[in-house]
Amino acid sequence: MHAIARLELVRTLPDLARTHLRLVEDQLRQFRARRAVLRTVVRQQTTTEQVSLLHKLVSMSESTGLKLLTRYHSLVATINGTPQPDPDPRKAAALREWPAAALR
Repeated sequence: MHAIARLELVRTLPDLARTHLRLVEDQLRQFRARRAVLRTVVRQQTTTEQVSLLHKLVSMSESTGLKLLTRYHSLVATINGTPQPDPDPRKAAALREWPAAALR
């Protein structure tokens, strides 16, 4: 009976570790986003509206942020009459940092 319980635990541990890792990585992403907002606020004379906007932008999920970025690129391309750039989803880390860069 104990051997079966141990075997089940050994099978479950990797799943638990994966779940925990995903949660920790998500928290780390949130902390980095908050840090980017706070650095921007400290470096500049940022208005309350800008801080609120930055907070909303960095709180978005990656997929929502990529959709917003794609719409932005499309709008800029339409205004400039240039071909629409294709945002690379592999650059999601840069996407999370762009709100702070946009206010520099």
